[in-house]
Amino acid sequence: MTAPRSTLDYLDDILDAVEVYIESLQEKGEEIPTEEEVLAYMLTVEVRG
Repeated sequence: MTAPRSTLDYLDDILDAVEVYIESLQEKGEEIPTEEEVLAYMLTVEVRG
């Protein structure tokens, strides 16, 4: 039986994927995105019951 994956296991997978993505951008000579290019917002929805 395999032990369940922990949050750290999933974090490692995500970090690996980001690293591969950045490397692929560099190989293509493309610009690496920064936080300045990210649009973030919050939406609150009121549900009437």
